Amino acid sequence: MKKDGSPTFRSLSERFQLNIAPISCVFQYRRDLVEIGLCLPAAGVDLAGVHLYGSSLDPEDVSYKSSAISAIDKWKSPVLLIHGDDDRNVAFQQTTGLVQLLRQRDVYFELIVFPDDTHETLLHKRWLYAFGRMDTFLKKFLGEIPER
Repeated sequence: MKKDGSPTFRSLSERFQLNIAPISCVFQYRRDLVEIGLCLPAAGVDLAGVHLYGSSLDPEDVSYKSSAISAIDKWKSPVLLIHGDDDRNVAFQQTTGLVQLLRQRDVYFELIVFPDDTHETLLHKRWLYAFGRMDTFLKKFLGEIPER
């Protein structure tokens, strides 16, 4: 926590005992566990993640199999999506595409779009807003975690 009481990413990850990797990375590297039902997060936060590697939607293609969306049919956990719409590192369409897939499957999500902002916001007030929303979102789905 900062002196003003607002959460930081580190304090959120420690408080909720989270893996700091974004969901897209968790699904990318642990998709084998997702497929057999051993790795189903209760809730997640995705910060401008890559959800489709390459452009192929062929389920047999290696790039598709390596993508988070290859496990979309098993995705049940609510997710908070955060993305700047002027991101030059990860196309904003990665998030809008994921939103469409989540809607089709009736998976709960919340979306924060920072207009005219980059991959990692340059404005301190937006980080504070995002951390506050992350804290609220995780409390909503994971419950209160006592302070250490």
